[in-house]
Amino acid sequence: MNPQATTTDELTFTRPQGELEKQVLTAEAVEFLTELVTRFTPKPQ
Repeated sequence: MNPQATTTDELTFTRPQGELEKQVLTAEAVEFLTELVTRFTPKPQ
């Protein structure tokens, strides 16, 4: 397992990623999650 965090501009995955996580968290899945976070995170006013 990789003990390092995985980070994008909007997301940080802090748990280690094993083979199963790598199969589920594909680049496309992370992109989709990033879009959701960007769309639904409240913006400061």
